[in-house]
Amino acid sequence: MEELIKFKKRGQKAAVVFIIMREDADFFSPNDEMDSVFGNTLRKAKNSGVEVYAYKCSINQKGISYGGKIPVRLDLL
Repeated sequence: MEELIKFKKRGQKAAVVFIIMREDADFFSPNDEMDSVFGNTLRKAKNSGVEVYAYKCSINQKGISYGGKIPVRLDLL
């Protein structure tokens, strides 16, 4: 995230994409209980203009199925 913040500060486009390997996911949110440093750095990146995207998919024996874009929630739960 810190590198993406640096790119953005230099005027470059910066984005992070999260692929959620669960078809039942309704949104993406960092697990602050497990890693608050990552969650806070992700929020800092977003506030610095880094774009944040999340998509879900499912995996089975036939392959990977795209489940669509899901919301990113960075509020503290």
